[in-house]
Amino acid sequence: GLLGAGCGGNATGVRVGGLGVGGGGRIDGVALGGLGVGSGGSVNGIAIGGLGVGSGEALSGIAVGGLGVGSGAAVSGIVIGGLGVGAGGDLTGLALGGVGVGAGEDLRGVAIGGIGVGVGGEARGLLIGGVGAGAAELTGLAVAGFGVGLGSGEGVVIAPGFFKVDENGTFRGVSVSAFNDVRGVQRGLAIGILNIANELHGWQIGLINIARNKDSFSVLPLVNHHP
Repeated sequence: GLLGAGCGGNATGVRVGGLGVGGGGRIDGVALGGLGVGSGGSVNGIAIGGLGVGSGEALSGIAVGGLGVGSGAAVSGIVIGGLGVGAGGDLTGLALGGVGVGAGEDLRGVAIGGIGVGVGGEARGLLIGGVGAGAAELTGLAVAGFGVGLGSGEGVVIAPGFFKVDENGTFRGVSVSAFNDVRGVQRGLAIGILNIANELHGWQIGLINIARNKDSFSVLPLVNHHP
């Protein structure tokens, strides 16, 4: 279609629209839209939209949107959005967002956001945020230009500014940050300038180290430890 290609039901095969491609139902195959590709149902295959790609239901395969890629449900495969990538459900695979990447539920794989990455559920894999990264739970590696916030986690966190764990959370692993603020339980190693743990079972290395569960010497310079 010189301007567009649309289908009220399901669309299967190859569809190319100068401005856009749309389907009221499912789109399976290859869809190329000069401005965008949109589906009221799921998208399965390859979808490329000059401005964006969107699906009301699950999206799987390869999706590239000049501004963004979004799905009201799960996203799986390789998704690239000039500004962002968003999944209302799980996000599985590789997601690249110029500004950010977000998943309403769990993430499995790699998520890279120019400014940030946020996961509403569990993140298993690699999170990289230009400024920040956060997840309800992390298993893997999180790297951010400034800060990382977690509900709980296990793995490695690198953030020059701060690293924070919620009051009811537990972090197992290694965190490297100027300010390690573990308001729950720390099990492992924290390296920074100021390290605070409400309950420490491991090591703190930094200028000031605070372990609130110690009966004596709860505040120490350079190194603090509690079994």
